[in-house]
Amino acid sequence: KAEKVTVPSQGLSINSGEFKADKNLLSIKTNGGMKNTNFSIDAEIENKLIFPIVVKDADLTVDNVDVEKHLQAFNAMGQNKPSEKTAKNETDVEEFDLTNLLVEKCTINIKNGNYKGLYFSDVSGNLAFDKNGVLTLKSNRFDIAEGKAEATSTCDLVNHKYNLSLAVIGVNSDIIASELVNLPQEINVKASGLM
Repeated sequence: KAEKVTVPSQGLSINSGEFKADKNLLSIKTNGGMKNTNFSIDAEIENKLIFPIVVKDADLTVDNVDVEKHLQAFNAMGQNKPSEKTAKNETDVEEFDLTNLLVEKCTINIKNGNYKGLYFSDVSGNLAFDKNGVLTLKSNRFDIAEGKAEATSTCDLVNHKYNLSLAVIGVNSDIIASELVNLPQEINVKASGLM
């Protein structure tokens, strides 16, 4: 059992956590915060001391996600090769190799989030993370731009390539046009369709 643990170099704090192990699985139940986002995790991980780390099943709840900040952080990962280190950053914390983590099944719940001023809420979905560093998220219907949407997203976090398919119903197109492409009051209709 752990309480009030902080890892300042990663912006991580754990309010409370329980860790149990048996021959096959490690069970983790924890809540805390990372880089201004609160989270709770309930996960089962294969009990092996070799890479990759395999998360068999997890439930993840996040209270607020700034998608743009997370994409910027992922895009910055892996930019400096070990041979490119300078005297200034030799003491930097080593980055975790994303290909050393597999998530076979994860139920994710995002209470609130935003991307460039476009706010969304009540997202539930299934998340997986494969051996190539590709994260896949398939969501249920959630609230966005005064309407509803369902999303499927594929994020290659190693090669920094992202794909989002969004089905929208009754969204305020002015909100989307204003926030994503800086065209305020150019399109003023309720819209439904695929993006």
